[in-house]
Amino acid sequence: MKLSDLSPAEHRRIEVAIHESAHAVQVILAGGNITEVRMNDHDAEMPGHCAHTDVPEARLREVSYAGPWAETRWKRGAHPPLASILASLRDNPSDCDDVIRSDQGLPREIENQLETCWSAITKLAGALFVDGRLDDRTVRATLGMTGDPSHDRSIRASIRMGDAPGTVAYSAPGSGRWDVEPAI
Repeated sequence: MKLSDLSPAEHRRIEVAIHESAHAVQVILAGGNITEVRMNDHDAEMPGHCAHTDVPEARLREVSYAGPWAETRWKRGAHPPLASILASLRDNPSDCDDVIRSDQGLPREIENQLETCWSAITKLAGALFVDGRLDDRTVRATLGMTGDPSHDRSIRASIRMGDAPGTVAYSAPGSGRWDVEPAI
């Protein structure tokens, strides 16, 4: 199936899946936990939702910004123009309110790490499009995380440095190997 074969409703569902998957990825990158990510096909006011816990308050604006950024990235391509991101943010009042409430401006510093995670975001969006739901374990696994706090911190740091999820493998402390290995 090609994108050109999809109905307008299916195109919108993909946009929502991309949006919510980016929220989910940013929750994990900010150190939080996913409660549930879901599609709400019959709710035009809230067609999707990403519920989470434990995101530090100072990083909530990043989570809110990630959805509109990714939705714009999907529509406009890599490194979307700021005017388009702002339009998407405006069209998502809940996300917009969260970013404005933070009074810290747009968290544009996360755009590079979201770009680094773009293949993970689209993979998660595909699963969300089909299944209608995602959980914490699925999001973490797609980012190359295991749930081990030390390992997951290393993966977060690697992503912040520009390594795409799944491209670096870390040896566990105590294994006799402390080096970083390219993932095969």
